[in-house]
Amino acid sequence: AETAPIYNETAKLREIADSGQVLMNFDFHSPHHDGGINDYPYLMKIPDGENKIYSRISEYLKEATEKDEVSLTYTGEQDIEYGGQWNSTDTPNIKNYFLKRTQLKASITMETPYFGLDDNMFTQEKAIRMGKHLYNAVYKVLKEM
Repeated sequence: AETAPIYNETAKLREIADSGQVLMNFDFHSPHHDGGINDYPYLMKIPDGENKIYSRISEYLKEATEKDEVSLTYTGEQDIEYGGQWNSTDTPNIKNYFLKRTQLKASITMETPYFGLDDNMFTQEKAIRMGKHLYNAVYKVLKEM
């Protein structure tokens, strides 16, 4: 059984998820870490299902950011497998809660670097550009469905 949320915000998010009205969920993080995968944007993989939502969004985002010198570059190489590391299927987090409740069974978590690397340094402008590419990737996938 799931425990009651500590924070009012979490209770509200659960209420929204439980409504059955959410198509898909997005959760963005920019942890104050450096080194390893923390220097790159990456996604927490989800089960792809028949619509291949994660794979298609990932591919479209990769194509768009590789062509854009202003955007943070997303390669997909650091994405965390579903069930791997802390992307566990039984971890009580927002991604897993929404994954079970969204209409498309899609809950996308993106981690962005707090610092980045010399050739892919985090700036507000680069983050906004990558966000626009992510939006366009999701929009493209939804239009194709």
